[in-house]
Amino acid sequence: MGWNNIVIEGFCNGTVTNGKYPCGQEYPTVFCLENKVCPCFMYSESTEREAAYFVPFRLILWDRFISVWESITSQLSWIFWGQLWFNRRKVQAFFNNIPTVTRDDSQVVAEWEDSLTEANDDFVEWLNKTDKLRVKEKHEKDI
Repeated sequence: MGWNNIVIEGFCNGTVTNGKYPCGQEYPTVFCLENKVCPCFMYSESTEREAAYFVPFRLILWDRFISVWESITSQLSWIFWGQLWFNRRKVQAFFNNIPTVTRDDSQVVAEWEDSLTEANDDFVEWLNKTDKLRVKEKHEKDI
């Protein structure tokens, strides 16, 4: 399990009065945009400890707890429900009903396959030329 945070610093260009920003908070938020005062939010080389100055540490822990809880419930759901034979059969039937488009059905697929064939032929031609040049250079070097 890793502990990763992306820290976004916000600098409000509004006037701070009584320790509060124009949005009414003690820290810059996106709600300043509603008051037509645009804060500057950008990525910074900060750590979660520096971010904890504005974000209470309990909220960071709560987010981590929710993330772990969702991971555990997802795994348990898969173990006890998702891998049952009738559920796998339904999923396989769904994927089997998705049609495959061929060059006869679509002009775009035909053009793509033609360009792929042309590119493969050009590559083989280029490879043969370079191989002949490599053999020629090696032969001249040996003489």
